[in-house]
Amino acid sequence: MNKLPDDVIQETNELLLQLIQECKIDERKPGDVTSIEMSIATGLCKKRCSDILNNKFVSGELTRHKVKSETGQTTYAYYKNKV
Repeated sequence: MNKLPDDVIQETNELLLQLIQECKIDERKPGDVTSIEMSIATGLCKKRCSDILNNKFVSGELTRHKVKSETGQTTYAYYKNKV
């Protein structure tokens, strides 16, 4: 069996670490909100709530993290930045 060169192994390990970090799913934080929860609370459609939350994330007002929804799907939950 041929052994991969060390530089190929290093590049593969770096890629795997990057992919693991990108796929990481966090636990819910107290007070965080998903677009579905906002939609239920406000009566706005989920897309509009997603847009509002994402705009606040882009502007720096909110932080987001990947979580599992009640249905088991991956979604973002948003929370206020600490002042």
